[in-house]
Amino acid sequence: MSLGIVSSKDKTGLRTEWTKCHARASRWSEEVTLLIEEMRRVLWYLSWKRQWWVNHAHLRTDARLDVQMGLAGYAEKQAALLFQMGKRFADEWYPILIGKGFLTEWPEEFLDGRFEFRASLVASDPIPDDDVLDIVDDVFD
Repeated sequence: MSLGIVSSKDKTGLRTEWTKCHARASRWSEEVTLLIEEMRRVLWYLSWKRQWWVNHAHLRTDARLDVQMGLAGYAEKQAALLFQMGKRFADEWYPILIGKGFLTEWPEEFLDGRFEFRASLVASDPIPDDDVLDIVDDVFD
């Protein structure tokens, strides 16, 4: 094969390799999107479960006072543990995601007062969807 002349077989090989690479890149992009969504859901779950423990701290009014106090203490401990988990998670990951341009809506209780950026102040749709795949034949000529 001489320089500047590409055979039909080579064009097919180039197209095949380009398509494979594009598919891999699309899959990675989708994985990033899914991972960020999972991170968001984990924090919203921690927030919900924390509030659940707070709401259930004083429901056992039929028990002895010492049992009620023990149950309330346990519920408060669980709520505090969930809050600390969410806060640490946000401290670790929120600055990285914002720094890379990935914006997501996380519970304010975990971000409150610690971060300059807020996802609610920035335009939505941080991760662009891949448009229809356009293959331009003259790229391979």
